Amino acid sequence: SLNQLKGSAMATKGLWFRNVDLHVHTPGSECFLNKEVTPEQIVQQAIAAGMDAIAITDHNTGSWVDRVKNAAAGTTLTVFPGVEITVQPGVHVLAIFQETKYGEHITDLLAELGINADNRGKSEAVVTRYGIQEVVSRIKQRGALPILAHIDTVKGAWTELRNSGQTFSQLWDSREFVAVEIVGD
Repeated sequence: SLNQLKGSAMATKGLWFRNVDLHVHTPGSECFLNKEVTPEQIVQQAIAAGMDAIAITDHNTGSWVDRVKNAAAGTTLTVFPGVEITVQPGVHVLAIFQETKYGEHITDLLAELGINADNRGKSEAVVTRYGIQEVVSRIKQRGALPILAHIDTVKGAWTELRNSGQTFSQLWDSREFVAVEIVGD
C-alpha cells in the first residue's frame, strides 16, 4: 500500500524507487487482443516483470479492477483501481484511485461524466458533457489522481489539441493534473 511504501522510505534515508505501471489494460477494454487472459495471469506477469504495483486502467470501465485486486490478494503486488477516460477532443486521461477503492468507485465517476454502461470498455466512448479541465477537476474531487495519458502519441493531449487547432498551454498552465505519461524517447 502507499502507507507501507511511505513507511519504508522513512525507515531508510535517501531516495527510493518502486517499479510501478500506472497504465495497464485487461480484457475489460475492447481493444485488448487476448480475451482469454485471466486476472491471475495479469498479476503473475506483473510480479515476474518486477512490478511493485500496477493500476488497472481500462478504457471507460472499471469492470476488471476487482478481479485483478482479488487475484493479487496475498501477493507482493499492489493494485490501484483506475480508468482511462476519453475526453473531447479525443484526449485520454487516467484516473488513479487509492488501493482501498474498488470498481464501483470508477463506475460512479463514469456515470457522473455521462459514460453509460453501453459505452464501457470502448476507447471511442467520449465524455461530451464536460471538457478536459472539468473532467480533471471531477477526478480530483473524488480523491483520485488525474494523469494525462500518452501525451506524445495518438489520443494524447499534445497531438490531439494541436490537430484540433487548440492550445496545450492552457491545459498545462491549469496545473490540475498530477502527472503526464510520455511514451516516446
